[in-house]
Order: sequence, then structure tokens, then C-alpha cells
Amino acid sequence: MRADAVRVAAAGLFLVGFAFRRSEVHVVRLLRDKVSFERLNVLDRLTLRRLVRVGAATLVGEGRFAFIPDGYASFRRRRRVRAIVILSLLAVTLVVLWQRGVFGS
Repeated sequence: MRADAVRVAAAGLFLVGFAFRRSEVHVVRLLRDKVSFERLNVLDRLTLRRLVRVGAATLVGEGRFAFIPDGYASFRRRRRVRAIVILSLLAVTLVVLWQRGVFGS
């Protein structure tokens, strides 16, 4: 039962991450195409706010935003470093647990 819950949680987290990444790609495409942002769904609005907050976009007029490529590259670089650190910590944790026999049969 516990292993099933972990699998369901992992699948759910994967789907949430996939949805956020898809939304980011969509919003960045709209920013690059200089499209109006009148009809965005909730996730896209959250993504746009995050991109403005991290300096990858800026408000230039009523409902109009400008894309900042250097800011977006910096945001991606910081996120990549954070992901590498998290995955490294997870790998170390799994190795320690394996060494202690937690995964033994």
C-alpha cells in the first residue's frame, strides 16, 4: 500500500511539473511573438507573474509585456543549478539509505 502511494505521488508530481513547464514554454512563445495577454488560463497567468518577478519579462503597457532574453537565460541557469543540487542530495540520501539496509529484502 505504501509503495503504491509513493508511485501515485511521484506520478502526480511529474504531471504538475510537466504542466508548469508546458505553461512556461507557451508564455515565453507569446512573449516572443508580442501577443496580447488578455485570455490566459490560471496557470499561464501564474507563469507570467513568475517570469516578471525573476526579470525575464516586464510590463510595457496595459496588458502588454516585453520579453527579456538575458533575464530568462539567467532564470533558466539558476533553475538548472537548483535542480542539480536537489538531485545530488536525493542521490546521496538514497545511497545512505541503501547502505543502511533500508531497501533490503
